[in-house]
Amino acid sequence: MFSKLTFLILIISLIFSTSLISADNIPVGDITILFSPKDECGKAILDKINTAKKSVEVAIYSFTSRVLSRALITAVKRGVTVRVFLDREGTEEPYSKANFLMKNGVLVKLAKGEGLMHNKFCLIDDELVITGSYNWTTSADLINDENIIIINSKEVAKVYRMQFERYWQGTYLDKAYYIDKNTLQKLK
Repeated sequence: MFSKLTFLILIISLIFSTSLISADNIPVGDITILFSPKDECGKAILDKINTAKKSVEVAIYSFTSRVLSRALITAVKRGVTVRVFLDREGTEEPYSKANFLMKNGVLVKLAKGEGLMHNKFCLIDDELVITGSYNWTTSADLINDENIIIINSKEVAKVYRMQFERYWQGTYLDKAYYIDKNTLQKLK
């Protein structure tokens, strides 16, 4: 009887507590979770870029934000190393900031592989990672349902650093094949 009652109380408390959780009150320490269009994802990214001291590396599919591109250029003028890795399709958009960034001192490379470079992450000073579904566009900030997760962790940043360097050096795995499509095991 005691174990059934305890179990019932536990289930009720879990249901009640999870219904109270939202992006505004998740107790996750050095992680911030934001959703657009409700939250200020673009402003959060802007604020983090503006605090960069050494480096900003961005791997992004679509980059059309005038404000974020200007923030990267301002960072370069402050002496921050800024590198941006973009999918080649994202640069074909009419408002792509690729050429604007390059003309203003930002190092830019385009993905050359067969598939899409669909990542969306930013690494700042090898200690802060911004990732999620959010492309750096006005639509992502004002219209689309998107998210960013800001992680303040040197350990997590190391993982993203390795992937960014693979992109930058052109040593990333662009295509894989299934050994067995029923188990989704890949041959690399």
